[in-house]
Amino acid sequence: MPEYSFLNLSPAEFEELTRDLLQQELKIHLESFSNGRDGGIDFRHCYPKSGEMIIQCKRFKDYKSLYSKLRDELPKLVKLKPRRYVLSTSASLTPKNKKEIFDLLKPFLKTPSDIYGKDDLNNLLGKFPQIEKQHFKLWLSSVNILERILHSRIFNQSSFEEDHVKETVKLYVNNSSHTTAKDLIDHFNYVIISGAPGIGKTTLARILSYEYLANGYEEFVFLSESIDDAYALFREEAKQVFLFDDFLGKTFLDKKLKNNEDQRIIRFIEKIKKSENKILIMTTREYILAQAKLRYDMFENDAIDIAKCVIDLAQYTKVVRAKILYNHLFFANVGEDYIQEMLNGKSYNKIISHPNYSPRIIQTIFTPSVLKTIPVNKFIERFLAFLDYPESIWKHVYENQITNFSQIILANLMTLGAPIHFNNLKHQTKVFADKHAVKYGITYSEIDYNKAVRELENTFIKTERDSIGTLIVNYLNPSVQDFLVNYFYEMPDYLTDIFGSAIFINQFFDLFTLRETSPLNKKGRKSQIKLTDSQIEIIVENIVNNFDALKSSRLKKATFTNTTNFQWYAEKCTVYSKISEIMGSGLVTKKPVLESMIVEKFQAAIIPQAFHGDDQNYYISIFLNYQDQLDFQDTTLLKAYSNTLSNLYDFSEFLRLKDSLAGSFETFVSKDEEFLDSIKDIVEFEAENAEDHHLEELIAEIKGVTDETGLNFDDVVQRLNEKWEDSKENYESDYDDDYERYATITDVSESQTDISDMFDSLK
Repeated sequence: MPEYSFLNLSPAEFEELTRDLLQQELKIHLESFSNGRDGGIDFRHCYPKSGEMIIQCKRFKDYKSLYSKLRDELPKLVKLKPRRYVLSTSASLTPKNKKEIFDLLKPFLKTPSDIYGKDDLNNLLGKFPQIEKQHFKLWLSSVNILERILHSRIFNQSSFEEDHVKETVKLYVNNSSHTTAKDLIDHFNYVIISGAPGIGKTTLARILSYEYLANGYEEFVFLSESIDDAYALFREEAKQVFLFDDFLGKTFLDKKLKNNEDQRIIRFIEKIKKSENKILIMTTREYILAQAKLRYDMFENDAIDIAKCVIDLAQYTKVVRAKILYNHLFFANVGEDYIQEMLNGKSYNKIISHPNYSPRIIQTIFTPSVLKTIPVNKFIERFLAFLDYPESIWKHVYENQITNFSQIILANLMTLGAPIHFNNLKHQTKVFADKHAVKYGITYSEIDYNKAVRELENTFIKTERDSIGTLIVNYLNPSVQDFLVNYFYEMPDYLTDIFGSAIFINQFFDLFTLRETSPLNKKGRKSQIKLTDSQIEIIVENIVNNFDALKSSRLKKATFTNTTNFQWYAEKCTVYSKISEIMGSGLVTKKPVLESMIVEKFQAAIIPQAFHGDDQNYYISIFLNYQDQLDFQDTTLLKAYSNTLSNLYDFSEFLRLKDSLAGSFETFVSKDEEFLDSIKDIVEFEAENAEDHHLEELIAEIKGVTDETGLNFDDVVQRLNEKWEDSKENYESDYDDDYERYATITDVSESQTDISDMFDSLK
């Protein structure tokens, strides 16, 4: 019979185990309920004719604590008056203990056998081994299994101790990467676990090692510096688990692999693949693996990629994130006041939903030496501040473990923004490198650029293609941008050099401000960088000298209707959008030379040929701001502008010229036949193609056109009103569809209910 204490399970995990066991044992379905709701019902089964059975789960270490809690909760039970009451507890119970509980809780407890203590639950696990297998965290930390793990032959691992194993298993939360890694091992006998720093690579590797040692493997070989020990300790007859943690080394950039180690690693992998009693688990940071492939041809090998399990934060669902936080909070033995702070206002939701969420950050903040420095009333504030700026994860890697060329790419990417076309990032990097080659000790080449991108991929950045094959670069995690902004905040000279070589206008504005303090700052971290006077000089000089050549690197995403296809396309950069960007930055008030340039450039484009995107809005704002300094003929301008109108929104923008051009405007919109014919066509087209939900708004817009132009659209308005009435009659049937959609949304939100219930159990 198994011998589990169940104390390595959190209350939520203990409830799940109880549910699975009792459903099998009692041959019934149990309804699940929120912790603490309905007087503390954990599970319920309703009998058709004779009432309900309720089940409560009590995770306690000893009988005395359990009995005290049951006595306090007796009034709730009296209020519920269930037909039958069943108790499941992790406490070990004697016959006398069960009788005392029975006497306390009768008549709701029909028999002492409805009390399932620790020994009873272990008995059920022996009876239903499939449930035992499902709850791997349970059996992995059992006394027998721990002894089997710890009494394996352990090589080169001084920290392979009972407390460390227990702690790892206790805090671990299963997720899809565990299944992926196990499948790869089952197929190839080895796996390479890669990913960003702090994502949980080593924890997963250890859990896998424990599992195989618990299931018949006899020896554990830990490798940290070289593959040499793997060859030395390889024994044909023994069932061995090899764990090569960070197999390319923490100082990979500073030294070369020795003694053809790249070849020896690949050969050892091939040796493991052919073995029937060996497991090899390897971990590495993704950027180091990318570098290894560039530096050593041997790593450009199917053996590396075919069994690679990349851990991505996206694999951590909201529930998995919640469980990781919950387990640390529960098992860290923090004071009740800290727990209450986490529960107040459901503060845990801010943490598990934070874009910079990281298991390493969660683990670090619950380290006793860190936690003791945080006052209770600052607990959530500090927690979120730690997430807002996870410098501990990115700074060391940036400064010490990527090449100078890769650092330069990231610095330029910060000003460009992501996502960005691969080639635009390359172009900007080339211009910067060519201009500052001596200062930064770099020489640009296509090979160097491609190597650096591959080095950065899956650590700082990721590359992906849209449906037509366009390659773009994005941040792997939003925290990378946050880190870069705060890192370069204190490096104005570096930024000045970027501004001097910038070829995209948004590089000057997206992350920079003239204000003393950015209004977007969070918890003391910077989301924008204040420009210095010297930087302003460089920016203005670049804009004035290169205005016509400056483009935008911003991308927009178009998704094709009824398909999963999408396409990234570049934001159109026009004279109007560039002038608007400059005006919005506030630079014009500081540098009059910009105003002169704006008037000159706009004067040259004052008669519009075509508009793109938001150009109408930009054009009119510029015109109204500088009208007195411009030379133009009212009718010529109105005629040219009117030729760009293609919908009623364009017409509403056109109306902004009404006050500034006064009589000329009114004469034009009421007398110009070509313009009036164009407006008629626009109204007819929009009326013909209007969606039902837009009808009411469209009717109002058309009436507004009548007021401005004198055109009669009564017949159009009548048709639209009839269509609107018909659509309202169909509202009831549409409601049914809405209900189905709402039901789907409700189902999705159940995970949030589960999360709330789990944390409520800490009360």
